[in-house]
Amino acid sequence: MTKSLTGLALALSLVLATAAVADPAADKQIAACEKIRTGIAKNTKCPDQAKAASELTCSAATAPQVKTLFDDCMKVLTAKPAAGSKVVTCKGLDDAGAELASATGATTMKCGKELTAALTAKLCDGKTAHAVKYQFQREDGKPVKSSLYCKKAK
Repeated sequence: MTKSLTGLALALSLVLATAAVADPAADKQIAACEKIRTGIAKNTKCPDQAKAASELTCSAATAPQVKTLFDDCMKVLTAKPAAGSKVVTCKGLDDAGAELASATGATTMKCGKELTAALTAKLCDGKTAHAVKYQFQREDGKPVKSSLYCKKAK
């Protein structure tokens, strides 16, 4: 009798132990799902997908829904405007984030050239040669440190 109880206890402990061990692949999938869901929920450029993502809880069953929301959000973010209607806006900001100058152009490069000309006219006096540091911001993107060189007038 004790052998059968010991065998039953051993079998029960094995069943419970395997049930308690989480599936590492599922854990990775849920962690990735949560990371993507959080990113979509914070994105202001695709509000419909952000709202839907904030209402979901990640699990193995909802991971495909989160992937679909991510794909839909990427389509919104990468949608190209109609030919000839693209206008890029860029700004030059000081260290505190205040706007020094702004410009527009058909491409980021053209916008940057216009901005450089506007910043040069505003910040360079022609009396001394020196570098001026500013932050370049394209559209509503993250500002990036940049600089321009002011030449001394001859």
